[in-house]
Amino acid sequence: MKRAKGFGTFLSEIDITLNLDNDLVAPKASYSFSRAFENTVSPNCVNNLTPGYFKAVRKGLLGIREDIIESLRKAHTSKRKKRLKAMLVSCEAAIEFSKSIAEKTKEMVDSERDVKRKELYKEKLKTLEKVPVYPADTFIEAIQSLWVVQMLAWMEGNHYLGFGRLDQYLYPYYKRDLEEKRITRDRAYGIILDFFKQLDAELDMRNHQIYGDTGQTIVVGGLKPDGSDGTNELSYMFLRAREEFRGLDPKVLVRVHSSTPEGFFSEACQLSRMGMGYPTFCNDEVIVEALNLFGYPIEDARDYTVGGCWEPIIPGKSYDIPNTGKVVFLKCLEAAMNAGMSFINPSQRIGISKRRLTQYDNFEQLMEALKLEITHRIKEVVAQANQYFFLEFMASPFLSIIVDNCIEKGIDISEGGAKYNNWGILGASLANCADAMLVIKRVIFEEKSMGAEEVLQVLKHDYHECEALRQRFIRFPKFGNDIDEVDIIAKDVAEFFCEEVRRMKNRYGCNFKPALASENGYIMASKDIGASADGRRAKSPYGVNFSSSLGLDKCGPTALIKSCTKIDLKKAANGAVIDIKFHPMTISGEVGLEKFAALIKGFIALGGFQIQFNIVSRDTLLNAQKNPERYGDLIVRVWGFSAYFVRLPEEYQEHIIARTEH
Repeated sequence: MKRAKGFGTFLSEIDITLNLDNDLVAPKASYSFSRAFENTVSPNCVNNLTPGYFKAVRKGLLGIREDIIESLRKAHTSKRKKRLKAMLVSCEAAIEFSKSIAEKTKEMVDSERDVKRKELYKEKLKTLEKVPVYPADTFIEAIQSLWVVQMLAWMEGNHYLGFGRLDQYLYPYYKRDLEEKRITRDRAYGIILDFFKQLDAELDMRNHQIYGDTGQTIVVGGLKPDGSDGTNELSYMFLRAREEFRGLDPKVLVRVHSSTPEGFFSEACQLSRMGMGYPTFCNDEVIVEALNLFGYPIEDARDYTVGGCWEPIIPGKSYDIPNTGKVVFLKCLEAAMNAGMSFINPSQRIGISKRRLTQYDNFEQLMEALKLEITHRIKEVVAQANQYFFLEFMASPFLSIIVDNCIEKGIDISEGGAKYNNWGILGASLANCADAMLVIKRVIFEEKSMGAEEVLQVLKHDYHECEALRQRFIRFPKFGNDIDEVDIIAKDVAEFFCEEVRRMKNRYGCNFKPALASENGYIMASKDIGASADGRRAKSPYGVNFSSSLGLDKCGPTALIKSCTKIDLKKAANGAVIDIKFHPMTISGEVGLEKFAALIKGFIALGGFQIQFNIVSRDTLLNAQKNPERYGDLIVRVWGFSAYFVRLPEEYQEHIIARTEH
């Protein structure tokens, strides 16, 4: 109840400013998730999900209030009644806040002396007096209601909130307005474009780790819950608006499958080659099956959207925390080789192994030890998530009223009230681990060209005075080049990891979902890892997400995709995203666009999960580093979002530059 009352007080005191000259009225207020309830809440805010905003759009806040009251009547326990009363207080505070926006608008209407502007403002007032308190009936009412509700969710202190499948949610309003001649296509497009601009204008208040990292995702295209293709006119409009507006937000993802309309597919490819890092392509044919096999009903699986980056979740029904921790395979290998101790800090225990590399008789024994370390690390992440990390999640009674089952259960979303409460674990540095394992397999167990102790000493001393040997190790076959010898090792490690994660349970009795991805770990977590046998120096970055070791995919993008898709990615229900960098000239012109589209279609056919692109030359990036004042609008893909290159920390800039340019 403290949270609910604090929310109400905050909303009643906040100073709102309005601009009624835009298509969309986007109230501005001084707020951010890190300051909204300073000193009154736990620091662990609810994040990284797609709320059911359109529950509020369709029912109105008053309709949701009635649902809460009805659930209160049926409540039999004091705890349930307490949670529902908190939801009711939050809902009523949101209603009053919405009414205050309308009152502020009325003041502006009354004071406006320009006749034409006054009439325009009256139309805005009519909309704001209705939504989000009452159900939306028109396209502009729906998108206006969406704006206010999402603003409220952020002001409660939550963050990384995606919008979901806006082309699907808004289409019934758009279609009805067109049929009844209340709107034109140009007018609808203008509203969408303004929506994008207003979102981007709030970046400063919604940033998280790096400027641009807000989690405000929009997903377009893909299958409907009934299995038919859902691409519609709005799907195209969202892509074209993203093309026209060169800002960071919102992040656009495209769902594709073998029956995706050719025109829509081409439009998505055209957007991608504009070089903003959008869209991420999501393969419905693998992701839907992965979610269904994990346990989601097929109708919900087909309706998936994503969390803050690319993690598949069910919109409005889940609090599937996608990243409770990560398993860095390279660190597990280091532990398996060095009796559980760190190369960088010899007194630090990082694993459970009691054996050194010299004590393995064959490669199979080393692989078994690596798997034991992986299982151990998975269990560590699970224990931390269950016992420590999320015990103090702050209540979010307002967010709870727009997520299915919370009202029905009388349980806050932070306590497991959502329909789905599966959590995720990331598996990172797969390529580097597989590459290192192959080198060890060859030089120690097959060629016997080096002894195990010799390899250990080289790694412990970070290749000191052994540069020729390091280069030799780099020349060994590498994951990402369609070479079975190393790809099979990656497949073994990846599928073992996925199966082990799937066996774990969280404190709600729900499962953990595995992802083959890095988040920011390819920079941050790598600083704790010693040199590895793939030729990587100590504390150096590993490959981003589910891609090759940095700069070592030498045989083209098709070979990279083939390596990745040898793994059964239906086991990675939390995501497996490939990052590829192209020189703009490689995919320029009509022929280039056709080749680019063919590559993505091949990715779908081969069973890829997700893929995203940087379309920028190395020379451009280097020039941007030297002359940042000339490249302020240069946008690149980082790990699960796009950012202005010149505003990135230098180590992230260097990583993007070092990625293979195809």
